Amino acid sequence: MARDSSSTIQWPNQPVVVAPRLLSKPIFLRAMRVDDAQPLLNLVNSVVVEKQYLRATEPYSLEAIERFLQFTQNTNNIMLVAEYDQQIIAWLDIIAAKDAPKRGMLGMGVAKAFRNQQIGRQLMSEALAKATGILTEVQLQVYQTNTHAITLYRRFGFIEVDSEAGILTMAKTLPESYYPEC
Repeated sequence: MARDSSSTIQWPNQPVVVAPRLLSKPIFLRAMRVDDAQPLLNLVNSVVVEKQYLRATEPYSLEAIERFLQFTQNTNNIMLVAEYDQQIIAWLDIIAAKDAPKRGMLGMGVAKAFRNQQIGRQLMSEALAKATGILTEVQLQVYQTNTHAITLYRRFGFIEVDSEAGILTMAKTLPESYYPEC
């Protein structure tokens, strides 16, 4: 798997180290853990209250995040976080569909202070690499007004498959092997 000099991949035991140009310390990408519940709750709710990126309209409870993390601990789910200075600053999850375990639904978010620094791109690259061989398709939904995210998804080969009430559904068929093109 090709990598530039600012990142390394060492799945599954070691985190990925990313060195964005604008930050003074490295960012670590790693698998999400059950004990990430409280910091993940804080991050997710900070994105929820912006009311621009997630469909949720009310903050989540700690219990809901803990149930989600417990529920998603199986091999067909891809669960990643990005850490900066020991703080979770982004997440990406691909959850396998109950009725079609080879199809996953992607969700992600980046803390406001860390946007536009290619963290989402790094998470996406790692998640799709990990999903290859596990899943055959990844879908996502995004607000049509979220043009930055739509541009990112298109760069990774997602195509529009549906549009309804301001929500765009996009999908990507995964190859048998994955080499990042972005």
